[in-house]
Amino acid sequence: MSRESVSNGKGSRVHSLCGGKIASRKIALRGMRGLEKELTTRSARDWARQREVTKQLNRVYAPLRKISGDDKYVDELLRGFRSRYSGFRKRKPSRPTSRKDTERIYLGSLGARVAPPYDYSWVFRDPDPGDVGLTANAANGEMSFLIDSFGNDDYNSSAGIALGIYFRPVTDVGRLAVWSDPSFADSWYDYAWFSASHSDAFMGLYIGSYDDNGNFTGAVVNQQHSLWDDDSHVSDSGHHEDPNPGYFLNASCTVDRSHQYIIWVWAGGRAAADQVFGGASAGSALYVVIPSITWELT
Repeated sequence: MSRESVSNGKGSRVHSLCGGKIASRKIALRGMRGLEKELTTRSARDWARQREVTKQLNRVYAPLRKISGDDKYVDELLRGFRSRYSGFRKRKPSRPTSRKDTERIYLGSLGARVAPPYDYSWVFRDPDPGDVGLTANAANGEMSFLIDSFGNDDYNSSAGIALGIYFRPVTDVGRLAVWSDPSFADSWYDYAWFSASHSDAFMGLYIGSYDDNGNFTGAVVNQQHSLWDDDSHVSDSGHHEDPNPGYFLNASCTVDRSHQYIIWVWAGGRAAADQVFGGASAGSALYVVIPSITWELT
């Protein structure tokens, strides 16, 4: 298990709308611990289900394995199939096409479009089997993860990445609207023959609430929009690369002046493979560029 959160350490004219002083990275990190627990619990639950499926498949395909186990032709076919995917492993998506936004303060209803550098970054992996690539750069608004079983047996890993900004309402009670349209490039696959494999990824907005002392009081927004979610048992998903120049995210919530908030754009994914007779492998990779995060208080 690993986590990281950093602040860009630079002021912004937008911060003047929130009182001029933002929460420390230590406070921001408190709101992400719940996400880390959520990702860890979900990964363990899904892995247990996947292992149970493999256990049942072993019973179903036992006669077939017995017949074909000594068949050189079948063995050659399976080895050829595995080699087909060797070129897909560790394939990090290239940087997606993205526009460059500039900071802007809105008049009328109070609002701002915040461009990089952002205030905070966060990365998380569970468990940490090594060779899991994670980046979250608050300075340029780019983040990525790369998870791949690399043909390993009994592999299960999940990851999370996020970039965030500070917000403090200037009204007693208000309605906060937040939106962002990050671009992304992905690379994923999963295959399994008489085994089990899985690949998924998601993206969304996450808004954490804190009291005046910096204690985390809960999430007011927690989005996890699925980008893909695939399983293989006796099948081949193929290799997928589907860039998106603008994936629109939006949310709204009630806020009050007695709390402070961290607004995150976050993403995550999981890859798992449980090899048995025919073998299995899976990969999940995402490269995200966030040109801006916009908020409006009414």
